[in-house]
Amino acid sequence: MKVIFEMDDENEAEIVEQDVLLDSHEAKEIRTVLSFKPKSVRLESPYSRNLHDPVQTLFVPEEAKAEPGVDSIVTVDAVATELAVIVDDLDEGFSTVKLDGEERSRVSDASKDEDDIEEYPRFRGFWPPRRWREQVADGAYGNYERTRKIKRAGDGNEQAIWSATLPQPGTYEVYFFKGRTSRDRYLVTVENGESTRDIELVLEDAKDGWNSLGKYKFEAGARARVILSDEVPGGSRRSRIDADAVKWVYQEPSDAVE
Repeated sequence: MKVIFEMDDENEAEIVEQDVLLDSHEAKEIRTVLSFKPKSVRLESPYSRNLHDPVQTLFVPEEAKAEPGVDSIVTVDAVATELAVIVDDLDEGFSTVKLDGEERSRVSDASKDEDDIEEYPRFRGFWPPRRWREQVADGAYGNYERTRKIKRAGDGNEQAIWSATLPQPGTYEVYFFKGRTSRDRYLVTVENGESTRDIELVLEDAKDGWNSLGKYKFEAGARARVILSDEVPGGSRRSRIDADAVKWVYQEPSDAVE
């Protein structure tokens, strides 16, 4: 990514750029020696795999008054974040399975000589494909690439599965991510290790984004899974199944429902 410092010493505007190499999911602290305080700092990632290049401007607070040879450190309180586990369709925890076949995941086919052969080729057609395919879409979830797996409605013989290992036992609220899709009905199963719950998710009533599938109690080491069937009750040949992302959000004891 590129870090751009916009300098302004009231007489002459200047731009200082610094390139930073980041691996996937890597975080780095960036330090730069400047002649005077920047007016703002802009972050760009023109080399990433994002669908749209994110640009974020950070304004430097007034209390940052550095002198030559002296560091100016500004402490910003961290924003409280929820304890959540998200499994996207690009993550290792996602897979598809044909009930009379083998499980498939987004990995290379080691039996072939070519490198980087993906199990889910990109789909660029109009009609939903017969098998799960990967599609780039603005309405899909993704921190780096907004993708989802899609296929046409079937007879329930094919499933999309999200699996996770939760960091601590307790009650979690489970969410299913819905993009801008049709008004069909999805058949979803939530597993918490000891029991399962079948849910009929009515897309017409669901909102774009995260939709709650309820709260569930998980013991230590319990398997957390959400299963999406390719069967669409009352659907047609044009009905499409979108498998995108699932989220488990830990509930504080006061908010937990047994």
